[in-house]
Amino acid sequence: MDPTQRLPPELLLRMFDFFTHGDSPRDFIRGPGRVCARWRRLALAHPSFQKDIWLERDLGAPGLGLFQAQLAAGSGADIDLTIVHPEEIGPVLPLITENVHRCASLHIEYYGSPAEVQALLDALAMQSAPRLKRLHLHVEPVAEDDSDGYGDSTRGVLSFPSAIFGGVAPHLRRLELCGAICQMMTPALIPAFRAVDSLEVRVYDCGPHAVSAALTAAPGTRRLEVLAVKHGSGPWPPVILPPAVKLDKVMFSALDAAWDGLLDALDIYDVSEFAVLCGMPARYVSAYIRRSLSDGQPPLELSILDSDRLGVAHTDSVLSSSVLGKAVRLVDSLSTAPFAPYATRIGRLEVLSSEWPGPSVVRLPQLKTLVLHIMADRMRPGCAARCKVYCPKLRDMALLLGKRAPPEAFRVKADHVAYFVRDRLGLETAASQVAVSVARPLILIGRRSWLQATVGSITEV
Repeated sequence: MDPTQRLPPELLLRMFDFFTHGDSPRDFIRGPGRVCARWRRLALAHPSFQKDIWLERDLGAPGLGLFQAQLAAGSGADIDLTIVHPEEIGPVLPLITENVHRCASLHIEYYGSPAEVQALLDALAMQSAPRLKRLHLHVEPVAEDDSDGYGDSTRGVLSFPSAIFGGVAPHLRRLELCGAICQMMTPALIPAFRAVDSLEVRVYDCGPHAVSAALTAAPGTRRLEVLAVKHGSGPWPPVILPPAVKLDKVMFSALDAAWDGLLDALDIYDVSEFAVLCGMPARYVSAYIRRSLSDGQPPLELSILDSDRLGVAHTDSVLSSSVLGKAVRLVDSLSTAPFAPYATRIGRLEVLSSEWPGPSVVRLPQLKTLVLHIMADRMRPGCAARCKVYCPKLRDMALLLGKRAPPEAFRVKADHVAYFVRDRLGLETAASQVAVSVARPLILIGRRSWLQATVGSITEV
């Protein structure tokens, strides 16, 4: 008997659990599903095939058939439904309305004529979504003569249905709005968004009024992420927010001075966690730190990381990429000079090795934990920015590999680490009080004797 036929179904399904199948079920079926008819039947019965349901533009008619087969296979179970730029939206609309009540996650991206976009939005208002937890909507009306694909001249004639999901989505917590959606909204509470506490807005050719419309629609938002993908020219209407909006976490990316009104209206200085990618006016960051410290919070926890080197794909990955500081987290290759006045309060510092404080910061008297993201061997003698920073209370130093570090960066010379501790850190007590941890895939190479004699302990995790 062929070896592929001797494997029991339970083992095959377990093997499929570990199969890396790309982004769509088509690749899953074309992988193990092409071995033989038996494997294909088991692939079709695999839970991921029945739960993660995709429809993509390049699948064509066979893709629509596979999409329908996936919807039929689940027998009413929860599904994660993803629809990305289908070639025709007409045949898909009935399938959406028939199955939206099963969706735990719904992700729709579509560019089409104004009539098609409006038909899609209206279809979402026809059924309730009692199981929905996450909604991602990115739609753009595109006129026939629209050269850039953003449909600027057509947005004003469309409207976002205030009765989306019939006003029923009691478990919807995460809302992601992209493109023209926010510009279609009338500033008012949307009943289906009443339970939303995490809101992401990606704006194209528009300003802060788009974000204020989204916050008005979901006033229970506690975590806000704003990414300005393409700036518009303005002028923008004044920003008016409902009094119910009170944020705990914010993340901004690529905002310019036109967003000052929104930032002031949000009163961002009261949030507990604050993350920034590029383009954030430094005065807001500085004022946030100052406000945090004046309120008597514990020693500041500060992270200065470069978003490009971290490999950020979208805003959500930024916030989960490392531990957030209690006061502020910066994701940018910003100079430490604006933060020198607050250096005496920093208790935990997370920073790229290339951004280790230079002459602008010479004392970190409260620093107890230092986390270095290694991009290259910046610890060696003679490297740039050889400033000694006095850290008399340092007890823990962790070395991590930067997300976009070059291949050779995973090897760190042990004697260079010893040099860094001895000559770049001013320690009140002996360096033997410092515990060094090295996280894989970083590895220490070379002679360890000097490092072992310099620090208290070395742990590889």
